[in-house]
Amino acid sequence: MSNAPLPSVACALSVGAQPEPFLGAMLESIAETIDVLAVNDNSGLSESENVRTILGSRIARSGRLLLTRNPFSGFGDMRNSALLPLRTLHPAPAWILHADADEVHGYQLDRIVRETLPRLPPRIGSVDAYVRSLFGTFDRATDIGRRVLLYRLSPETRWVNSVHEKLLGMNGRAIVVPYVFAHYGGVAALDRYIAKSKRYEALASDEGLAVPLRSAEDVFAQIAVRAHPFNGPHPSAARATISAIRLAEAERLARIERAIVALQTPKASFENGVRHTLESVRVLLRFLEHPGLYRATPQAR
Repeated sequence: MSNAPLPSVACALSVGAQPEPFLGAMLESIAETIDVLAVNDNSGLSESENVRTILGSRIARSGRLLLTRNPFSGFGDMRNSALLPLRTLHPAPAWILHADADEVHGYQLDRIVRETLPRLPPRIGSVDAYVRSLFGTFDRATDIGRRVLLYRLSPETRWVNSVHEKLLGMNGRAIVVPYVFAHYGGVAALDRYIAKSKRYEALASDEGLAVPLRSAEDVFAQIAVRAHPFNGPHPSAARATISAIRLAEAERLARIERAIVALQTPKASFENGVRHTLESVRVLLRFLEHPGLYRATPQAR
């Protein structure tokens, strides 16, 4: 383990008016890891359920919260607005945790910050990991996709594009660790997840991109046909929320599961299984790319 001092880490988060069922779990999952949380409230409301959840979190109660309010004008601008208060700190945080309100982390995030970041040379500008997207029920996932997890904050760092936002101005190249965290937006608020997909399409069309404008049913069918069975563990911070939703919405979850099964042909189920296996192998191979950089152990936090 490195004896280098721990870098300062902040999380830049944006929330809107719609309640985020996993926001409390998300905040708890990062509470022991970050030094400060900057929240950009896009809701336009004087009070909102999301802000109440944030104010009641361990992070806020310990005085590590910076809350600002800005109108929504695109996803890139939304993320830049969350970064603004962090740039005013002296000193500014060295690293930014890239997070959304419907993502929940495991104990591995704290390990990456405490053990991996201090060992990285200046030429490394970001740490990428993998996000597993749950869909429909807590027993289905669509894919495991690579995504920026942590990036160095610099004067040049900025997000661009109103939709399909991209991070520019990173100082250095990316390195990838074999850590997988969970995204629950496609389960707890499926109707809103589909509406968000359609809003992405509309924003992309406004920017001149050629995208199909699909019905809600078509969006669901296109995603559901790729949803393979998932029986792995969920992060400990998410388990209470998952149990509550399973109990309160058992009928809805069962109905969605039946709809997914009806949409999947034997060929689609086979292809999903192959794709899931290949994605899992790709993650495991990252252990060989930088031996000793990331340490994973089976115990929960």
